[in-house]
Amino acid sequence: MRGEIGGIGRAPDFVARGADGHLLVEDGLENIQPDAAHAALILRLFEWIEDHNGGMEMVAIGHRVVHGGLR
Repeated sequence: MRGEIGGIGRAPDFVARGADGHLLVEDGLENIQPDAAHAALILRLFEWIEDHNGGMEMVAIGHRVVHGGLR
């Protein structure tokens, strides 16, 4: 699986895809406040993974931060 949480600080959303690229979930995270702390978003992500990992063990996590703007 692979996925991402985007829109942090504005309107967070979560998208996950299977190994073959098919869409597993596209969640607007309406129940999480737009300015939610990263901890709340990570908790939501881990809950989703536990519910959908098919009993497999998580062995790696990657993190990428992208900043836009004038700088």
